Amino acid sequence: MPQIARKVPCNIRGIQLTACFTEEHLVLVCFDELCQTLGLNPGYQHRQIRANMVYADHLFLCSTESPYKDTLRKRRKLFLDMKALPFWLMNTNAGHVKEEHRDAIISIKEELADLAWQINRDRVLPPEFLENYPQA
Repeated sequence: MPQIARKVPCNIRGIQLTACFTEEHLVLVCFDELCQTLGLNPGYQHRQIRANMVYADHLFLCSTESPYKDTLRKRRKLFLDMKALPFWLMNTNAGHVKEEHRDAIISIKEELADLAWQINRDRVLPPEFLENYPQA
């Protein structure tokens, strides 16, 4: 089980999260915190990830310290690998996200779609088309 070694605040288009670094050199985000911040049901989202073969392996159960009364105690929580975050966001219904974060999620999804198109357009369109329409 990966161990959380360090936590740092991060900002993704105005959405405040905590990036967690593991001793195994993974960069993760607490899945419950992510869902709570966006106003999504973590149980439903967890099932969606587990059912998706592309990024099901990017969800980790990690040991982390959490405040408890006057001490810290170890707890196990689910964390999503930050590498899978863009793909997960692409599969998230922006209409279910808290209104305060909806525009940011839509903007991220539009940018990711544009990026995916730029990466793959040469594989989709014939070269002669791209010569005549370089902005396609």
